[in-house]
Amino acid sequence: MASLIFACPRSRNVIEAGIETDDSTLEKLRGRSVSVHCPHCQANHDLKISDGHLYQMRPRSEIHYIGILRDEIDVGGFVQRAVTKTAGA
Repeated sequence: MASLIFACPRSRNVIEAGIETDDSTLEKLRGRSVSVHCPHCQANHDLKISDGHLYQMRPRSEIHYIGILRDEIDVGGFVQRAVTKTAGA
């Protein structure tokens, strides 16, 4: 299971939807939307599930050096890279 995360349409900061799911369930819901309260801009956003990303941190036992831990915690960077790739494609 992984967390469904989005980028805030206004600030581009990470919004955690509070939904834990897997790839196959997410695929079935791609055509739907979800309303999420954004802690960054204090607005409610109606976001397409297809615009979300699944994010799952690796267990600490798989982290061999602090650089990997920093990368795993940098969820904002993860979403920003995903948004940038989508926009540039």
